[in-house]
Formats: sequence, C-alpha cells, structure tokens
Amino acid sequence: MTELSLHPKYVAPFYMDLMNLNFLNKSDEEIRFLFDSIKSISKELSDDKLIKMLNDSWRSSKVSAWVIGITRRENLVNEIISFLSKKGTYHSEHALVNLLILKGCESNQFIKKYITQQINFLLESDNKLIVENLSIEWAISVVGYNDKYCGTDDLNEVYISEEWLNFESELKMLAFYENIRPSFEPTYFENELTKLITKIKTNNSPM
Repeated sequence: MTELSLHPKYVAPFYMDLMNLNFLNKSDEEIRFLFDSIKSISKELSDDKLIKMLNDSWRSSKVSAWVIGITRRENLVNEIISFLSKKGTYHSEHALVNLLILKGCESNQFIKKYITQQINFLLESDNKLIVENLSIEWAISVVGYNDKYCGTDDLNEVYISEEWLNFESELKMLAFYENIRPSFEPTYFENELTKLITKIKTNNSPM
C-alpha cells in the first residue's frame, strides 16, 4: 500500500461510507455532515494529490472521485474518464457515478464505451466469474438513468450491440446467471441514483 491508501485523515474516515453509495442509508443530517467533511478536506487536497489518489488503492480512489464530484472539480473530469478507460478496471462505481454528477447527460457517451470495454475484457478472460467485479451493472444503471431524464435512447444501442449479445451468451452459461441477470436492467440502481442526485442538489452541489 502507498502512503495514501489508508490515510487517517483523507481516506480512512470516508471510504466505507462512499463504497457502493453506502452513505445513502444514513440520515439526512449524517449525509450532510459527510458532504461537508469531504468539502473540508478538499481544501487540503491539490489536483495532483487527487489524481494520485484516484489511481492508487481502491480506498483512496473512491475518496478521490467523490471529492472531485462533490466539489465539482470540472478540470479533473478527464482524469475520471482516463481512470474508466483502463480495460478491466474493478469496482468502478465511484468513478461512474461521479462522472454522472459532473457531466450529466453527456456522461453517457463515455460510459457506453466503458460498457463495451469491460464486456470485451470479460469475453477475453478465462474467468467469467469476474463479471461481478467489472461494474457493468452500475454503468447500465447510469446510462438508463440518463435515458430517462435526458430523453435519450443510449441503452437500447448498448443492448442491440454485438458485444452485448455475446456478453449475454457467456453469462447464460454461468450457474448463477439467474441471480445476477436482474442487475443488468436499468432500474437495478435507479432508486440509489435518484436519491443520490437529490442529495447532491439538496447539499448545494447542483448538477
């Protein structure tokens, strides 16, 4: 681990709440305190340090993406896109969601590429069980969320692609296919995303 991986001030107090949007289970007051705390530490984190954190361990990466998103560091959007462009990136919900926060409807053009990239990585892998690590389900939900509120039809484009059809064929051979199949529907994380955007707006971080 690097010095940032479990930093007692910048990482350790936050990463568990931020992982998979766990903080949405907290009270409004607790969420407000979390956001205020993130805004506070952001004043001590330079762009260079946030970039380093984003590409460090999963713990510091999650904190970095949320600092960038909540404090709206638009100048670091390309760093999040670059992070998501790494083929086979694991557990990337923090980057996907904060790209949504920063770019709104425009995030779909990047996230569609992410879906294709992750599917191709899975298809090339001998271990199809990694499907649960690739955050394709989060990407699907973000694209579906944007389709609903932006009047786009990007998810249909994903679903009719050759990559997706091959992906489905591979998944159907997994013993636990029926258990994970619902996660690739656009509504799977819709409630979480809707609640998140409401909280972001309520806490004076307008999209």
